[in-house]
Amino acid sequence: MNGYLFPKENLKALTQIVLQAISKGTLSPLARNIASIGKSTSKNLMVLETIEGYATLLENVLKLPSEVALPKAVPEIPPKLKKEWCWNLFKAFLNSTHEDVTLKSYRYLNKVEEQWNHEQGESTGSIAATDDSFSYDIWVEEKNILMLNTRKRREEEEVRVCAVINIKSKF
Repeated sequence: MNGYLFPKENLKALTQIVLQAISKGTLSPLARNIASIGKSTSKNLMVLETIEGYATLLENVLKLPSEVALPKAVPEIPPKLKKEWCWNLFKAFLNSTHEDVTLKSYRYLNKVEEQWNHEQGESTGSIAATDDSFSYDIWVEEKNILMLNTRKRREEEEVRVCAVINIKSKF
């Protein structure tokens, strides 16, 4: 069982369910069990559809170079991978803040961009390198603005959460 069903517009049945779910001001053991099952179910929601969708995308849309190993066909994907997400692969991201992840992403992109600009400068001469450095400066400025906006939005969210907690604690 992972939920309660009741007839539409039947307040008496709904009242009985609420009384069963709450005892002495807390959730009953049955309600806790139902919540746990629901949490587990929602945690792995859409795994099958997502995995099969990406596999189909890789099969039909992307043209990979010959030195790249081709992805498995949809029927060849192990059933275990289609039942639940591999949450252990996300531990590093779940333990870091949004700003940490953003900064790591930008550092990686900076390295790639610098390497690409360097290679382009060598292959096309110094005129293209000057144009690239100008566009790179604009990109760096835009990136910095984006990071500031992200931090500001995060701080505003934290302030809102603290305000809600303070209001709830007063009641």
